[in-house]
Amino acid sequence: MLTLTKRPTSEHVPASRLRARQAAPVGIDIGSHAIKWAQVVPEAGGWRLTEAHIIPWVGSQSLDHQSLVNGDLRTALRAATIAPPSRTAACTLSMALTELRSLDLPAGSPDELRQMAYNELADGLGEAQLELMLWPTPRADGEAGTISVTALALPTATALAVAEDLLAERLRCRLLTALPYALAKAVTMADPSARATPVAVLDWGGATPSLTVVQHGRPVFTRLLRDCGAARVAEAVSQLLQLSTAEAWGLLGALGDNTLRRSGPDQRSPLADRVVEAARGATKPLLQQLERTRAFLRQQFADLVPQRVWIVGAGALLQPFFPAISTAIGAEVQPWRLPTSQPSVADDPMQAVLAAAIGMSALGGDA
Repeated sequence: MLTLTKRPTSEHVPASRLRARQAAPVGIDIGSHAIKWAQVVPEAGGWRLTEAHIIPWVGSQSLDHQSLVNGDLRTALRAATIAPPSRTAACTLSMALTELRSLDLPAGSPDELRQMAYNELADGLGEAQLELMLWPTPRADGEAGTISVTALALPTATALAVAEDLLAERLRCRLLTALPYALAKAVTMADPSARATPVAVLDWGGATPSLTVVQHGRPVFTRLLRDCGAARVAEAVSQLLQLSTAEAWGLLGALGDNTLRRSGPDQRSPLADRVVEAARGATKPLLQQLERTRAFLRQQFADLVPQRVWIVGAGALLQPFFPAISTAIGAEVQPWRLPTSQPSVADDPMQAVLAAAIGMSALGGDA
């Protein structure tokens, strides 16, 4: 589990930049294994990261709807003792907490489509009150007179609990949106070509990875990749080498930053070889899911097959496995990077773990 809490390198902050920080919302990604917190402000040619924290859940409890309703978000934020640089926040939540559906609905007005989607998801979730996001998706071969949409739902009680816990920590939640939109914003920040050509983002999170194709700055296709989270890789290393989960993550992170190397850039140490071997089997389910997704896209949505895939989340630290991921998805693979002039940020692989929170901070500034 990632437990890093850090700030960018301290510096004198001019008054104009301080005002920008006070106006920019904090982006918060409420994940299954940690809370990611970040704030960015625009600067010439890119962005400046002014806050960066990865906050563990207190007691290492698992995240679910009941834990949020019980106030676990407030408990974790209070334990982190972080003074918010702004009074507003923009939030997204783990896909494990939401229900994602692709629906073919009878043609109708926006309000009618929303009501039909609401009824579909409410019945499936057994929830009377839901917060719903709905966006159009490309059509495969479907029935005439229908419209294809992607619907993502969150129980209203969970959404209210998040807003109330943030308010208790002096943050007004001005935006709560679906993770694919946060990822789409992060991708367009890093890759301007995503505004025209399809680019994908693989959120290789600890629990519930997803692949989102982004075009024109918006998510146009999202697929959950179940039972292949990055936490499984750390667990495999932990079990084989008899390490704690934190120690396993430390070794996996060292692979990505070349710490576990001999003198040559392409020469792994014996310890690194053992780590890679321990983790290799745990990555197979992800590779299989990506191969199926590539085949589906090529068959149903050939114009959405991405030429580049950006990796975010904890799995972005597992760079030795990127070549296999590239082969499985049939596209160039890169860890996500924020365009910035800050050397301490540009060289830090942890920024990819914060990508959704960074995207939310920028998206909240647009709202």
